[in-house]
Amino acid sequence: MENSSIQLRCYASDDCSYLVDRCCIYHAHEQTDTWRRREWPFASMIAAHEQWMALSLQSIDDQTPCAYSIIDTSTHGDTVVGMIAVTHYDEHLHCGLLGTYITPDRRGEGIQKLAKECLFQLLPSSVHMLYAIIAVHNQASLHAMAKLTSKRLLSADEIRSLPLWITLELWKAGETAHVFHIDLAQYRGTQ
Repeated sequence: MENSSIQLRCYASDDCSYLVDRCCIYHAHEQTDTWRRREWPFASMIAAHEQWMALSLQSIDDQTPCAYSIIDTSTHGDTVVGMIAVTHYDEHLHCGLLGTYITPDRRGEGIQKLAKECLFQLLPSSVHMLYAIIAVHNQASLHAMAKLTSKRLLSADEIRSLPLWITLELWKAGETAHVFHIDLAQYRGTQ
């Protein structure tokens, strides 16, 4: 993105470790473990690296990485502040499932919106749309999604007609969530 201190780079193992460290340090003094479910997989080094490995083995159209580290270049040196990925991609339907993670200490700064816009411009034109599943309690992500211009909240009927792999991810989330449809044409200047 022009004039943005937020940039993306291919998601690396070291970045994954850094995100887990930041998450665990942020929650170190909490009395309960409820934060671990909200922050999963970044509450566990093993789980986060399993996810990193799975994402690093995937690509879109055999060339574009599925996962990127979100980098803030405004500080002294580049700082990893999150991860953004197309966690699932269906080449026949030209759509994917979007996942975003921002470290707890950097949420609410508008990073999600900028990272999404960067990703949308990096994705090949074969990706027409993305879906995002956001838990109702995740106010930071819902706020970031509200700022995107080319998204639509799906109704219950529309959710029931989604491809099975998306509804399975919604079911695996195990909590009440919203599903958004994001049309990528606007981000490519081909409205």
